[in-house]
Amino acid sequence: MKRDFYGPPRTALFVIYLISWLMVVGCKYNTIVEEPLVEEPVYVEPTPRYVEIEPTLKSIQDSLFQTTCTTSMCHNSTTKAAGLNLSRMASFNNLVNIPSLQDSTILRVYPGKPDSSYFIWKLEGHRDMKGRLMPVCASQVQCLDRRVIEVLREWIANGAPNAN
Repeated sequence: MKRDFYGPPRTALFVIYLISWLMVVGCKYNTIVEEPLVEEPVYVEPTPRYVEIEPTLKSIQDSLFQTTCTTSMCHNSTTKAAGLNLSRMASFNNLVNIPSLQDSTILRVYPGKPDSSYFIWKLEGHRDMKGRLMPVCASQVQCLDRRVIEVLREWIANGAPNAN
């Protein structure tokens, strides 16, 4: 019997070659594994904003409210987001002993009680707060440095005085 030149031995070599080629190409382009060769994006937490601040309303007004809260078109005399005006001559009367519009059962600033002040809740992301964390950040992480919040807590713990 005459053997065909293109018979089984040549076909077997072709199949072996094809499988080897697919393994090499498959590994190179990661087609054997179902995950793409795309690297995971790296998320960088923004650095919380730190400002030099004292536990007085004047310092809080100058260092925080005027530079962050009123310039962002949120809590100025025109927009008054959530009914809160933090402009220079209005902040005390809009914060201290005033119920929050988002939760009228809690005061914005409860003198002597920072843990019961809605203002602190909004800065720290308290579980019972309504709306967004303040100040507004792109990533909804705490935007203010913890040291700044501690000074605000100290001002409230001291009775939230309207003095310099």
